[in-house]
Amino acid sequence: MTPPPLTPCPLCGNADDLLPVDVREMMFGSGRVYRYAHCAACASLRYIGPPISGEEQYPSGYYVHAPRPQGTRPLAAWLQGRRARHAAGSRELLGGIVHHLFTDRAFDSLRRLKLQASSAILDVGCGNGRLVAALHRAGFRNVTGADPFLARVASENAQPRFLRSDIAEIHGQFDVVMFHHSFEHLPDPRATLSHVERLLRPGGQCLIATPNLDSQAWRDYGAEWVQIDAPRHYFIFSARALGALVADTGFVIEHIRHDSTAFQFWGSELYRRGIPLTAPASPARSRMPERLRPQMLPLSFKAALLNRRNDGDQLVMYLRKI
Repeated sequence: MTPPPLTPCPLCGNADDLLPVDVREMMFGSGRVYRYAHCAACASLRYIGPPISGEEQYPSGYYVHAPRPQGTRPLAAWLQGRRARHAAGSRELLGGIVHHLFTDRAFDSLRRLKLQASSAILDVGCGNGRLVAALHRAGFRNVTGADPFLARVASENAQPRFLRSDIAEIHGQFDVVMFHHSFEHLPDPRATLSHVERLLRPGGQCLIATPNLDSQAWRDYGAEWVQIDAPRHYFIFSARALGALVADTGFVIEHIRHDSTAFQFWGSELYRRGIPLTAPASPARSRMPERLRPQMLPLSFKAALLNRRNDGDQLVMYLRKI
């Protein structure tokens, strides 16, 4: 098969400093090779071939296909609600303790948004809806989750609201639109941001949590870096690449934070050794949070140091509609 051509970078327009990068699928261990183009000008990767189907990208074992739990034990539901309230800005002591012990990067990124109970919130690529359900339990009355692969969708007027749809099919007005590691799964980020601008009320906020190519993990592991996740990720951004994308939209960048974890190290080491992320012996199989696993502590400290240097392999960008 003829290799796909290296066309100009759609994020920054660069046509010169482009290199092909071949990446193996390793989450499920198929080993199939997919090609990306690396843009040195804006520090980004983009998927260029071969053509792929949805079933190939998201096989039956992918987590989003798992049904959303129908019920949660009352105490667990109450604690989850307290954690979500704390993450969204409340200073409840119990919520803070639960949040500290079971830190979740998606929850952790909410504090800067200063959400109100009445805020209209849209979580794009919500997966199995865990974050959406937790926000609803915490008292947020207008929460919507959207994902084209949702296993189950309730009635249109139910709360929280779930839509089995792409973002281009969503209409309405929102105060906050969030992409918790879903933005990199979209084939046209520029068109997506334009649609988000239409969905947001004046002054509305957009949160994009995504892998960061301009990171120590990418420099150390290259095509074996776990966060490339071929072929599910169409684009791997850096702050510079996202800045180039945002420059000609109706948004301003308010803040960027790095929130990488030990996953960048142990996940990439698995791939370097040819071990799939879903292998029985993979740390991904453990239900215990990383910070409570003694063997992960040195890696967690290393990740925290990289975050302070803005060199972690995940970032969260906060945009506000002008």
